[in-house]
Amino acid sequence: MMNKNTVVKAQMAEWLFSAIYLLEQCSLPLMSNARVQLENLNEEKIEDQKSIIKLQSDLISQKNEELGLVSKTVETELKTYSSALQQSCSTALSPKNIAAAVQKVAREDDRSKEILVFGVAEEKENAPLLK
Repeated sequence: MMNKNTVVKAQMAEWLFSAIYLLEQCSLPLMSNARVQLENLNEEKIEDQKSIIKLQSDLISQKNEELGLVSKTVETELKTYSSALQQSCSTALSPKNIAAAVQKVAREDDRSKEILVFGVAEEKENAPLLK
């Protein structure tokens, strides 16, 4: 079609005019439309990112509050447990209680010293003394 002998300057000018016309009528409006859509999408993206940052900030502040409450609770409960343990240990390990426990053990019969022999009749003189 583009043979040197058959294509004239007027034909080339007509083709160039048609190409420019198609670009102006079809491509440029589409490009302009695409640019507007791209700008809108960028704006939405920025708004979404702002929203995400705000939500993350809110979440972090909420977690910090919860951590503070847990920290206070642990501190309070440790103090309470520590004081209760200290009171119960001082009561249980008082010298009076220890002495009473030792006396009780000393008063009970020590059964580990008794021997039972089966098949031998028990005599009164061999019976253990009752305290």
